[in-house]
Amino acid sequence: MSMISKEYTVRFVTPAFLGDAEQRGAWRTPPFKTLLRQWWRVAVAKQCNRDWAVIREKEGRLFGHAWLDDQGKKWAMKSQMQVKLDNWRSGTKTVLEKEETIRHPEVSMKDGKVDPLLYLGYGPLTYDKETKATELKMQNVIEANDTAQIAMIWPNPFYEEMELTLKLVQTFGTIGGRSRNGWGSVTLAGNGIPSAQVILEDAFPVDAITRPLEDCLKEEWPHAIGEDSKGVLCWKTKAVFDSWKRTMRELARIKIKFRTGLTFKSNDKINPRLNDRHILGYPVTHHGVDAWSKERLANQLRFKVLQSDEKKYIGIAFQLPCGLPFQLIAQLKEKSDLDIVRRQQSIWRNVHEVLDVEMDRIKAKGGKA
Repeated sequence: MSMISKEYTVRFVTPAFLGDAEQRGAWRTPPFKTLLRQWWRVAVAKQCNRDWAVIREKEGRLFGHAWLDDQGKKWAMKSQMQVKLDNWRSGTKTVLEKEETIRHPEVSMKDGKVDPLLYLGYGPLTYDKETKATELKMQNVIEANDTAQIAMIWPNPFYEEMELTLKLVQTFGTIGGRSRNGWGSVTLAGNGIPSAQVILEDAFPVDAITRPLEDCLKEEWPHAIGEDSKGVLCWKTKAVFDSWKRTMRELARIKIKFRTGLTFKSNDKINPRLNDRHILGYPVTHHGVDAWSKERLANQLRFKVLQSDEKKYIGIAFQLPCGLPFQLIAQLKEKSDLDIVRRQQSIWRNVHEVLDVEMDRIKAKGGKA
C-alpha cells in the first residue's frame, strides 16, 4: 500500500500544558496523535452515517487496535498513522506574566475580580495565597511561539479524510491541559496547508462537519460542529489583539458572561440539585450535584486563539454539541432534574444569545450566517 508523507512546522500560539511522566512540560508525540484522532472522527462522521461503531472500527484500522473482532476471533494491528517529532525536549516557560484582572459577579474577594489566565487555566495554574499571585503548577511549560518539526505518514486511501482532518486541526485544534479553554492552541505550516485565517476567510467545508444542534444533542459523543437558524455555532472576538494574553483575557470575560447568565437556585447548597449551568460542564466549583458526586462532564463549548497573517491575535469559540450521557441521566431521580435534561437545547440557546452579542458569528460556506 502506498503511503503519504508530510512534514510540518508546528507552533503553539498559546502556552501548552503537556506533561511527561514526571508532570513536567515537554514536547511529546502522543498528544498530537490524540489531536489527529479527535478531529479525524469529526472529518469522517458524516460519511460513516455518524454510526459510532462504524467509526470506531475504521479508526482502529487506521490508528491501530487490539480489540477488533473477525468472525469471533480478536485480532490486533499497529497504527498505520505515524507521527514523529524531531525531538522530545522540555518546555522553557517557568514564569507566567501577569495579566489585568477582570470582574466576576460571583466573586466577593479581591474587589470581585479574578485573574483571567487562572480562570481559564486552573489546575496547571494555581493561586498562591501568600504572594497573591498566579503561578505555574507544572514545571517547564511549553512557551507560546515555541516550534518543532512534525512528520506524518498515512496510507494513501485515507488521503482525503486526513487532508480535512489537518484543516480542522489548523482551525480548531488545541492540546494539553485546559486546551478546551484555548491553552495549547496549535498552528501548522508547510506542504501547502493554508493558515487558519485563510481557512476561515475562504469558509471551511461546513457541509462535511456541521449538523443541526437538535440532532447533535441526540448523540452522546461530539461528532460535528453545531449549527442553528443563524448559522454555524462558531464565533470570533469582535476585536483583534496584540498578544495572546489579551486575547485569553477577552475569552475569559466572555466565558464568565455566558456562565453567570445561568444562575443557581438559592437552596442548591443545602439540597444540591441539577441546575442549568451544570449542563455546560461539571463539576462546578461550590455547586455540586448529589447524584453526580464522582462524575465529570466535559465542556462542549471550546476556545482557540489564532494568529493572523498580520501577527495579530483573535479568539474563536465553537461548539461540538452532544447530549448528556445516559449514565448521568440514569442517576437523576428528581422531576426537576429531568426537566433540565429535556431543556438542554434551550439552555444552549441562552448561551448562544450571549455569544451573538459579545462576539461575531463566523460566516461559513453552506451555513446560514
